[in-house]
Amino acid sequence: MAQLSWEYRLAAFFLALSFMLLLLFAGEWWYGNNLRNEIMHDIFTVEKAGFEMQPVPVYPFVQQPVEAYAEFVQRPIFFEGRRPIAKTVAAPAVTAPVAVKPPVEDFDLLLTGILDTPKGIRAMFQNPKATTYSDKFKKLTKGDEVNGWKLIEIKTDKVTMQADDQTKEVLLLKAKSKQLPPTAPPPPPPAVVNPFAIQPPPPPQPKR
Repeated sequence: MAQLSWEYRLAAFFLALSFMLLLLFAGEWWYGNNLRNEIMHDIFTVEKAGFEMQPVPVYPFVQQPVEAYAEFVQRPIFFEGRRPIAKTVAAPAVTAPVAVKPPVEDFDLLLTGILDTPKGIRAMFQNPKATTYSDKFKKLTKGDEVNGWKLIEIKTDKVTMQADDQTKEVLLLKAKSKQLPPTAPPPPPPAVVNPFAIQPPPPPQPKR
């Protein structure tokens, strides 16, 4: 008898393995089905406990209006004494104090110049009460604020400041002209003596 080639032997091996798996699945299905039938039989086949079910007794309740149960509803079941729960009055909410805005200070800055710069027109102010340079001189543009006052308009000779409902116009401080000290009037021109003029005779001398 001639030996089979390895391809046939391999095919026969897998066929045998597949047949064994089919037998295993079939046995598992048979065992599970029998076990399920036994469990269902035990569930539906329960021995009686030896007593019979009695009908639920019926009590003759008298129907009351809904208002009659108001006090019953107010009494909690799981509290000792079953007293009505006292209603707690919520304390009035404490409102935070409204911050009072301090009054706006008087505008005491001096307008010393109007500058036309590439970045826009600026107003130059001077604070005569300031001690430092940064506080003494300030350059503001339209919309800037200083000491609670807002710059809302810039003109060639004045600016307009606004604080809350107050509006104030600040005029440009013009430079004072230097006055020279008073000088003495020039002396009169000297008298010109004409040598050819006739001189008056001298007054007579008294005789001794």
